[in-house]
Amino acid sequence: MNEIEEILKKRIVYEVNNMKSVDVNRNIVYKNTNDMKLKMDIYMPLEFDNNLKYPAVILVHGDGPAEILENIKDSGQYVSLGQLIAASGLIAVTFNHRSSYRLTRMRDVGDDIEDAIEYVKENAERLNINKDMVGLWALSAGVPYGVSVVLKNRQLNIKCLVSYYGYLDLQHRKEEFSEDITYEKLKEFSPLAYLINVKNEFPSLFIARAGLDHPVINRSIDNFIYKLLELNIDFDLYNHSNGEHGFDIYNDSIRTCEIIKLTIEFLRKHLGVA
Repeated sequence: MNEIEEILKKRIVYEVNNMKSVDVNRNIVYKNTNDMKLKMDIYMPLEFDNNLKYPAVILVHGDGPAEILENIKDSGQYVSLGQLIAASGLIAVTFNHRSSYRLTRMRDVGDDIEDAIEYVKENAERLNINKDMVGLWALSAGVPYGVSVVLKNRQLNIKCLVSYYGYLDLQHRKEEFSEDITYEKLKEFSPLAYLINVKNEFPSLFIARAGLDHPVINRSIDNFIYKLLELNIDFDLYNHSNGEHGFDIYNDSIRTCEIIKLTIEFLRKHLGVA
């Protein structure tokens, strides 16, 4: 088994009772592209009642080569996150989006995320989802896309956002790329660029920062945080001083478990679960 296969098998280090027992509706096609069918899974809460509508959390995975992302929702990380959310009384939605091919197809990723959210909203009745109580949890390279889509299109009506160890600004990376990757394209998927006149309509926000992450990623997070403070916007910040990128699967520690537990409590609170 190669290193990539080993990583894809890793589950989050925090678990709750019976989370592996939740029911899952797998491989729902939410979008057809010229290249592939994009699919999602729906994780149902324990003791699911078909007569009820549940709040939902949509999980946005990171970027990478197309062959890895094709079935990334089936990786240990996203399966276990879906199980944890469902065992905590919420519906969890995991889905595959396309690769940006090293930022050359960024809009494909943004479009897929927006289409997945709209699919959940439009099919909420059939999926037993309360369409007015939907949150989004983005991780790693999924953060700039997921958070930007929500901040750009407020009609999606996402109640709360969770950002785990991901870029919250891409504009300062322009010098790393060719001329094909324009400043405007990076700005379109830089959450920092949307922090203008948003105070009264900003979704509840939870940011998890990995202290041992790449300095360029943490610089982007810090720039975003400084702007939030300048605008006097409420947000929850948790720094994992000894955390690596992907600490939820790599760092089995008290601090990791604390942050994941607090994330679930944040989602339950802002999505109306007692």
